[in-house]
Amino acid sequence: MHNAPKHPTAASVLAALLLTSAFTACVVAPAPVNHVVDHAPDPTAPPRAGGPLPGLTAAQLALFNESVEAFNELDSVAGGHDTSAGLGPRFNLNSCSGCHAFPAVGGSSGLVNPEPVVAKLAGATNAIDFPFLRSDGPIVEVRFKSLTGADGNLLLDPTRRSGGRRPDGGVHALFTIAGRSDAAGCELAQPPFKQAWNNNNISLRIPTPLFGLAA
Repeated sequence: MHNAPKHPTAASVLAALLLTSAFTACVVAPAPVNHVVDHAPDPTAPPRAGGPLPGLTAAQLALFNESVEAFNELDSVAGGHDTSAGLGPRFNLNSCSGCHAFPAVGGSSGLVNPEPVVAKLAGATNAIDFPFLRSDGPIVEVRFKSLTGADGNLLLDPTRRSGGRRPDGGVHALFTIAGRSDAAGCELAQPPFKQAWNNNNISLRIPTPLFGLAA
């Protein structure tokens, strides 16, 4: 998701459990098979996803609403007004709904990418001048195709095929909390994205919709 808490707590575990259940009630019933759409969709129409199904019990609806609230929560390192502790040390964004936003909370990338702004919040010193990171979208997460060293150069194994590349495939969070006013003393460096990009070693993914997912 958007970040990895420094130390799991009971609250963060509970939030995770709530979030896995948040979208069990988000699936919209499909149109009848004989329905024919003879016109373009109305771009101003409200989204047909992101809300609870009708007929939920009071307990189910309460769980859904609590989960959406946690999904919209803004995280910081130390917490504070309208924020919750739990950001860091590496992150892509400071809320789940910041990435999963379109056409409703729980969806995919919106038309505006908040990552460049969040990267600099609270005095953070993150670099944002990467070819794949644009304020006009889409929101992205980065995977490295092959393993690299701290300098971004490939860690080659001559006994392997494909030029000795060693597979990675893991997500490498874009930003760190270094420089933030609520993370004094942190000197954690960002992954070597520029070198990885120059080595054609980056695979990008936009946020996937979560509608209908269940634990």
